[in-house]
Amino acid sequence: MCCKYFGYRCKKNWGILSLEIFVAHSIASSVFRNLLAKLLQIHHPTIHLIIGTLVGIYIPIYLDQWCRKIGFPYLFTLRDFTLRDRRASASVIS
Repeated sequence: MCCKYFGYRCKKNWGILSLEIFVAHSIASSVFRNLLAKLLQIHHPTIHLIIGTLVGIYIPIYLDQWCRKIGFPYLFTLRDFTLRDRRASASVIS
């Protein structure tokens, strides 16, 4: 029962955090693959595929949790600017 619950909860979290995973997975997995290949000299494709996939899924989840923990939940959000905000930011730029 515990394994079924954990599996459901894990998949539910993947669905809830799909934007975070989509945005940050390429950076996390490519950095990790480069570390494996260049620093550790590991070139086995199965290791790159399995560990790169796990890193690509879980590092963005941990990044989201860390940002929320330090009080910065805005890393993966897009603020809806109103026309007044656009004018204010345009006046600051010019």
